[in-house]
Amino acid sequence: MLENSADPNGVSIQWPAFTQINLPAELSWQGSFVSPVRNAASTGPQGGPTVFFDKETTDAFPLVVVGSWWGGNWKEFSAGTGETFDGRKAWAPGTSARIQQLPVGYTQGILLHASTAGVTGTIGEWGALVQASRPSKGTKIADVTLSKIGYQTDNGGKKPSPDSKY
Repeated sequence: MLENSADPNGVSIQWPAFTQINLPAELSWQGSFVSPVRNAASTGPQGGPTVFFDKETTDAFPLVVVGSWWGGNWKEFSAGTGETFDGRKAWAPGTSARIQQLPVGYTQGILLHASTAGVTGTIGEWGALVQASRPSKGTKIADVTLSKIGYQTDNGGKKPSPDSKY
């Protein structure tokens, strides 16, 4: 049985814990609608990947690092609370403290992908790595909501009336 944290964003197993990050800018995503978080790492079980970079650099090829879960068991992942158990600021993800038991042989992977392809390029490389690591579940269904970025509404399947202005 694991000890649950009082903080719902906490982790029961916190390794690694990065307390000194020399890339001061952060960009991350979290929540049900994967909202961006600027200048902070994501937190909690709905925390997504975090990008570490230096927006003030004048280097031609600045280093960018993306940190996220890796491999299986991503539903048990938590981006952590943003600090170590002793209160130091850190990116310290791990297995969510909401999990009460883990089976024998359980693993939780963390991916750190470093590149000099810029923020957008590095995120693209990270995405390709994550997609390539997942086994194919068969053919994807052709669906505009899955293949296009946008906002869609539903009129309930009703055809517009002939005198409709829209």
